[in-house]
Amino acid sequence: MIKTYPELLLVAYPPQLWIDLIAQWKQMLKNEIGGFASWNSKAHITIAFCWNQSAVDHYIPRIRTFCKFAVPAEVIFDKLVYGDETFLIEPKEVSKKYINNFIRDLHKHINKKGKRPSAHISIGRELSDVYIPIAKEIFKDEEINLKFPFAGLHLLKFNSETGHYSDIIETFEFTGKQQPDLFS
Repeated sequence: MIKTYPELLLVAYPPQLWIDLIAQWKQMLKNEIGGFASWNSKAHITIAFCWNQSAVDHYIPRIRTFCKFAVPAEVIFDKLVYGDETFLIEPKEVSKKYINNFIRDLHKHINKKGKRPSAHISIGRELSDVYIPIAKEIFKDEEINLKFPFAGLHLLKFNSETGHYSDIIETFEFTGKQQPDLFS
């Protein structure tokens, strides 16, 4: 059975410094256990999937408007979490609340139904029960405190040749502009 992927993905990227660090961690884990889902994907926070271009054409103007009024905020990711077949980095509670509310509000603004938001940056997905203890051992002494501005989104297209969401279609910066008061 051929696995199908949504055509487009809306993400927020941490700064390149953190992208590079997470890439190193993924490589360390791969060196120990071999390949795994997401081992060579660029570090990101998933905001939404879009299955086809026509849906995106509908969403893009709404995303632009939403981001124009969105206020950037510093977020902190500071927890390594090992879960059900996953190894990821979660944000501090205040950052998690901010990002999850942002995702929920954006989905509501663009009229997109989505699953309950859960802000995180994946290191490894689809890891067997055998590999989770290995990951824990490799990273047991790692302290993590990734601080960065959550200040924009990127719409990525799935590249079937590379098997990644690597082609940036559009970038949406948060400008923090004040919405006009329609009732004054």
